[in-house]
Amino acid sequence: MLCPLLPLVYSLLFVSCRAARVEGDCIRDDEALNILAKQLSPNSIISCKGQPLSIFSANRYWGKQYGKNASVVVFPTTTEDVSKAMKASKKSKCGNGLSFVSGAHAQTFASSTKGFQIDLSWMNQTKILHNVKVDDASIDTAIQYQSGATWEGVAKVTNNSGYTAIGARVGNVGVGGFSTGGGVGFLGGSYGFAVDRVRAFEVVLPDGRMVNATKTNKYSDLFWALQGGNGQFGAVTTFYQEAAAEPTQSQLGFFFIAPGKANKRKAYENIADFFTNHGKSGGDPFSLMYYDTGLFPPALQGNSTEPTDLIVALRFSNPNDPKQKSFNETFRGLLSGIDFTAQQISEVPFASATTYLLEPFFPYGSRRGFWGSRVTEVDADFIAKVTDVVAKSVSDLQATGESPVSHIYALQYQFPGLNGHQPKNDDDTAWPHAVTAHQTLFSPAWNRSSNDALVYHVNDMLNKITWDRQAQLDPPFVADYPNYMSPNVTARRLFGDNVDRLIQVKEKYDPDCRLHQGRTWATNACKKLGVASFFP
Repeated sequence: MLCPLLPLVYSLLFVSCRAARVEGDCIRDDEALNILAKQLSPNSIISCKGQPLSIFSANRYWGKQYGKNASVVVFPTTTEDVSKAMKASKKSKCGNGLSFVSGAHAQTFASSTKGFQIDLSWMNQTKILHNVKVDDASIDTAIQYQSGATWEGVAKVTNNSGYTAIGARVGNVGVGGFSTGGGVGFLGGSYGFAVDRVRAFEVVLPDGRMVNATKTNKYSDLFWALQGGNGQFGAVTTFYQEAAAEPTQSQLGFFFIAPGKANKRKAYENIADFFTNHGKSGGDPFSLMYYDTGLFPPALQGNSTEPTDLIVALRFSNPNDPKQKSFNETFRGLLSGIDFTAQQISEVPFASATTYLLEPFFPYGSRRGFWGSRVTEVDADFIAKVTDVVAKSVSDLQATGESPVSHIYALQYQFPGLNGHQPKNDDDTAWPHAVTAHQTLFSPAWNRSSNDALVYHVNDMLNKITWDRQAQLDPPFVADYPNYMSPNVTARRLFGDNVDRLIQVKEKYDPDCRLHQGRTWATNACKKLGVASFFP
């Protein structure tokens, strides 16, 4: 009997059903890999360093600096395959650098390795399930998605179904890191973040055990840690997110702010007023806006090399409110009195907006950053200050001979209380977010490693402006968003008073510190290995 391989690369090839396909000869002198090849499902693949699929895995990272050439890459197709690969990695000659990768957008090197990598991209199925029971968790309607899926893939299943999941704002982002790192999406202000809606995780622990973690079963501590604590505790293979009612249409507007000191000041004042007052009486949780500044890709800005300021306004149809305010009613005050060099308002299907709207802002092919902190209130002076820093950083980067394809700062509005879906306490989830805060994002693209320090310094400056602003407000501290984790940021800055508990969970489920790529919790084993970087 012959079994067709998955269509990703080898759609026309067929292999014997007795064992996984092997690329290269790395299993020849590695007994653990030799045994694994016989245990894996027929459509799984083991790819040795330098072989086509190994190269594919190393090159698919959004930021060029994050890909590494692993000694071996395993492409499993089932949860059982992941379990067997985890066990094999402990005995394999390549097993010291164990990691697993989902969508390859990680910004901490956590998913890349020079050792043993498990690439989950072939485990990419999505289903809409009704009356779901996962251990002791009951879900009326769930979006079940495997860790190797992208949000574009999830949307293809949920589109026009009446249901949706809280997903990333760019379709090529993987579901795995997004869903364990906080999960802030377009509909976060309407339905809460992904970590607030996942009801169960299927997890393969570092010792190979396969478990289901829910809020109330015996793995409740693991469930809690995966609600924003990232993937240092095990490989999540399947998520069960409570489905939300799907908007049918989206209206989006791009408004390029005309230059001129007075005009820009008016824009900053209007933006600050929207951030302050939109969520008060009569505000629409399905409408939001971003202020973007910097250098945009040619698809958006043409061939201009000068920084540009942009307002992006979005309105998603509220399936439960037939009297929802129109786009013009919602954003009239925001746009009033501002001169624009160009503007466009479009109406598109919901799925198109959530998967393709922002992709042009974040192209592949460069060294990339995706970092930012949060703030509960902004004013015009704050917006002017970050705008000036970004503009200068564009010219500084260009002065080194770089021609960055993208260099963007974004200020992202968040609806108060997440429309009733926000946690009540900061320790309800691993990532503390019981206080509503607006998200900042600095996403530069550059090509020379010699400019890493310059870019990191700009990010530090932007974070300091945000942290200093928050220190003047109540509360004086809000945790940064884990998926926008800045280089060298402390664990406390991301997880507040939850750090000690997260270290305890890591100690329990990964006592040997087998998962230690990227930012690593300071357990005793991780400290002994010299890889700990997240300390109390």
